Amino acid sequence: MFNPLNFLTKIIKSNNQKELDRLTKIVKKINDFEEQVSKLDDESFPLKTKEFIEKIKNGISLDDILPEAFALVREASKRKNMERHFDVQLIGGIVLHENKIAEMKTGEGKTLTITLAAYLNALTKKGVHIVTVNDYLAKRDCENMKSIYNFLGLTAGYINNDQTDEQRKLNYNCDITYATNSELGFDHLRDNMKFSFDTMVQRGHNYVIVDEIGLDKIQKLAVNKFDFRVAGYYSPYFQMEGACGEDSVNDPNYFEQLIDALGGDPIDWEGRVLSVGAPGIFSEEPTVLRQSAAVISEAKEEGADIIVSACNLSHSIMDIYQGKASRVTGIPTNMPVIHLTELLSFAFGNHNTRFAQLRTRIAVIGD
Repeated sequence: MFNPLNFLTKIIKSNNQKELDRLTKIVKKINDFEEQVSKLDDESFPLKTKEFIEKIKNGISLDDILPEAFALVREASKRKNMERHFDVQLIGGIVLHENKIAEMKTGEGKTLTITLAAYLNALTKKGVHIVTVNDYLAKRDCENMKSIYNFLGLTAGYINNDQTDEQRKLNYNCDITYATNSELGFDHLRDNMKFSFDTMVQRGHNYVIVDEIGLDKIQKLAVNKFDFRVAGYYSPYFQMEGACGEDSVNDPNYFEQLIDALGGDPIDWEGRVLSVGAPGIFSEEPTVLRQSAAVISEAKEEGADIIVSACNLSHSIMDIYQGKASRVTGIPTNMPVIHLTELLSFAFGNHNTRFAQLRTRIAVIGD
């Protein structure tokens, strides 16, 4: 019996099927290079990397290089780690390169999959960060995959809590750097407080792969409950179309979902997407002080115990200039302001002494 629905589904493919078909075509291109790269001698691999780097400098896109580059990584992995990327891992690598989320179960080879997108984006020589959930995994994954990167002519390093500034700078200057979100965040904040570029440990932020994301995973990893009324501050800089999937630019809620997952009570307030004018602090200080005081004041009026900022520059203004803003405007602004990376670090059990001090300050202000 003729079924019109079956007939239509054959003609009109779902969006998921169309996307899978597109990715499968790219995988075929990668597989077509497999025999060619298998014939290369070991000394040719870093030379191919140099060739890719020169092509990029001359205007060739990463997407154009991707098939051959992925084939090269797969062959390098076979020779150094005795592991060959499966087609599904190639798809995962493509998805990561395209700044999308690749969902893979434990045991499906996330660590190996990451090497594909990491290598490709490291060819720009601007650096790649791979964010893991703890120091152990940052060190382990780096050491396990380092042989592949080195074989290809790239450098890899990791950041751990016990490293000196010299060690951190050396590892951040590698082509690929493994680190936890808390180490990356606190290094970024410390760099912003330094008086000389020479003493900073990080270089520019180019491309990042976040391993193990999802609110359910965050809830499981959180050891300190952030049980405060929290005002999440986005700032206009973080409200770009597509920055966080399909979340609304004008009425976002992904920050509130994160706060809730960490045990906090997110407040609903208009100031979360307003500008404090941070870039004008040296040229238009009175205006910046008024705007930051107004934002902090609204958070207080809505019952917040603390402001958590996703914008590092706005965080610095609301925190460092808070007292001056209050004196200039006469608006009460006594409220703790921390950065998003600090929130995550505290929740994951790092810097417990500082977290205890923060809890005490909130309690004192509340009294």
